[in-house]
Amino acid sequence: MLKVSSRLVWVVLPISLVVVLFLSGVFNASAQGLQGLKKQVQTLAPTKKADAPDEKTVADGLKEALRVGTGKTVDHLSQQGVFMKEPRLTIPLPPELKALGQRLTQLGMKQEVDEFILSLNQAAEQAAPKARDIFIEALQKMTLVDAIKIIQGKEDEATRYFQTNTTENLTKAFTPPIHQALESVGSTARYRKLAQKYNSLPLVKKVEVDLDKYVTDKTLAAMFLLLAEEESRIRKESAARTTPLLQRVFGYYAKPSP
Repeated sequence: MLKVSSRLVWVVLPISLVVVLFLSGVFNASAQGLQGLKKQVQTLAPTKKADAPDEKTVADGLKEALRVGTGKTVDHLSQQGVFMKEPRLTIPLPPELKALGQRLTQLGMKQEVDEFILSLNQAAEQAAPKARDIFIEALQKMTLVDAIKIIQGKEDEATRYFQTNTTENLTKAFTPPIHQALESVGSTARYRKLAQKYNSLPLVKKVEVDLDKYVTDKTLAAMFLLLAEEESRIRKESAARTTPLLQRVFGYYAKPSP
């Protein structure tokens, strides 16, 4: 039978205790380190919101935002006198008629020139309601891929997309209502009278302008300006999200204030 020296026992036991205590400390430290590391990772990792809307819901939400924005824009631009009351919306003389306006004003026809400018703005105001259905029809063509890109874009991203992809078709569709409005408020007749007078003057370059195109472009520019503002409000302000769909989509993707 193997005999163990008592002296050896007294040497080995303390060493064993030291090893056990050391390993215990290592394991505890490792466990605590892993916990700390886990917390750091959780802190740094982005938190994903629950109930993310699917792609179709996002697309529907964007269309709803444009429908709401279009409605408010059209309602605003249809108010009597709004184009003249708000300088940023006012339609001035076409650049081609700037010389005409200055010369005829010098000849005592300032009132006629001012009435012509007023009529251009009245025509835009009168035609504005016609844009509602045209806009809504155009926005139905937005795809799911477009919607995901737009919802994560700038505060007027949907309006930018809408403007870039639909302006040509909107112009074609909106020109007839503008033409009719120009005839109705007397803009066309006033233009012919002023142009005839100016072109009869000696040493002037005869003027000619496409009033339909000019007023159509200016009216659509005013609409896109206001539509962008409405979109921005819907993105930033919860109070502007007036439907459950807007609340769900834009509430989910709302960017926190810095």
